[in-house]
Amino acid sequence: MANEPKFATRKFTEAAVYKHISGDSSNGGISSRANYVYLFAEECTDDEISATIRSRKLDPARVMKVRRRQTSFGDCIEAIPFPKGDKWWMFGGCYICGYSNVPSTWDEVVGDYRPLAMFDRCEQD
Repeated sequence: MANEPKFATRKFTEAAVYKHISGDSSNGGISSRANYVYLFAEECTDDEISATIRSRKLDPARVMKVRRRQTSFGDCIEAIPFPKGDKWWMFGGCYICGYSNVPSTWDEVVGDYRPLAMFDRCEQD
């Protein structure tokens, strides 16, 4: 878009939340109140994400970001709430996967074709 703010990004996608038939175990996380989220690529900066939320009028309570980390089991690609803050996020039992009606496709944002685990459970206040 020609009139997007300087730091806005198109490196995001809308993703559907897939829940177990018994619900979720997110302890009040995003998956407990949303059926879709906005997922931003790992390389997006906080300024880019914030500017995009404002310019596109996205619901900030539905924003997540891709996080890659190395575990004892190998590479892990997951989605965490934005902003992360200093909370420790855990798997809440739900997954997200994209569909292509937004600026970027799933594999451009995630770098993988598989659904992502939602790390939206937090036991801290």
